[in-house]
Amino acid sequence: MKGPQGYALIINVAMNIILGVLITVCFDFTLQAMIGVQFVTPALVAGTVISSFCVGFTAGTLVPAMPWGMKLAGLLKVKPGGLGMHVCCSVMLGLCMGVCITIGNFLIADLGTSGLAGALSDIAVGLPIIVAYAIVLVLIFLKPVQALAAKISGFDPAKAA
Repeated sequence: MKGPQGYALIINVAMNIILGVLITVCFDFTLQAMIGVQFVTPALVAGTVISSFCVGFTAGTLVPAMPWGMKLAGLLKVKPGGLGMHVCCSVMLGLCMGVCITIGNFLIADLGTSGLAGALSDIAVGLPIIVAYAIVLVLIFLKPVQALAAKISGFDPAKAA
C-alpha cells in the first residue's frame, strides 16, 4: 500500500467506512423520525453499512470524482491547495458517492421485495437526504483521511506536484 495507488486505496477504503457507518446511522434515524415507526436494529445497520461499503468502494474505484472536483475548481478559478479546492473536491466526491450509494443500496434492498417502482420511490425520497449527509461528511473527513493516507503510503500529492 505504498505510493500513489496505495494512497488512493487507503482514501477509498477509509472514506467508505466513514460514509457507510455515518450515512447509515444518520439516514436510518432520520427516516425513523420521519415515519414515526421504530425499525432501526443492529442487524439492519450492519447490513446497510456492508452494502454501502461495497457499493461505495466500487464507485470510488470507477468514478473519477476527485479529478472532476479539480476540474470544477479550475473552472471556478479556485486557488490550488486552498479551502476552495477542498470544497470543490468534497462537494463533487460527496455528490458522486451519495448518488452511487443511494441508488446501489436501494436497488439491493428493494428490487426483491418492492420491485423497481419501490426502489425508485425510495431513491427519490432518500437521494437528497443522503447526498446532503455525504457532502457534509466528506467536507469534514476528507482532509484528515488524506493526511493519514499520505503517512501510511509515503505518498503526498501536494509534495509530488
